[in-house]
Amino acid sequence: REEPAPPPAAAQATPPPIAEATPKPAAPPAAPPVSEPKSPPRRTESVATGDLSVVDAKLCRSLSTSSWTCTPATSPAAPGVFFFYTRILSPRDATVQHRWSVDGRLVRSVNLRIAANPSAGYRTYTRNTVAANRRGDWTIELRDAKGALLHEERLTVR
Repeated sequence: REEPAPPPAAAQATPPPIAEATPKPAAPPAAPPVSEPKSPPRRTESVATGDLSVVDAKLCRSLSTSSWTCTPATSPAAPGVFFFYTRILSPRDATVQHRWSVDGRLVRSVNLRIAANPSAGYRTYTRNTVAANRRGDWTIELRDAKGALLHEERLTVR
């Protein structure tokens, strides 16, 4: 099946491919890091509400939608592009929201329509560029249409 190229918009929703690639863990560095160690962003456990169930939610530095491969973001991170990838099971069409906040201030909220997909889950993502003047403690949330928190990622941008 051929899919059209994704539009340049910041939020995109794409039906799942037939097969899903499993990201491979990065090889450990050859030498110990010179600066402070980097750790993955803090995550909350995903929850299910109503008919929605979160299969996967990740904060990524890069994301391939052809194989749904995520390069995980580490914290602290340099300013730049980040992707919030989510895969959600739902027996019917629904709306979810990705909310990007820095230091407790909401800077971006994107409503995403997801198609019914009760078996493999529907994949979607948002992309956000964090400029140097937006350094701070970031919180990225996945919420359902009623505002219930389904998943949260935290990241420090320095």
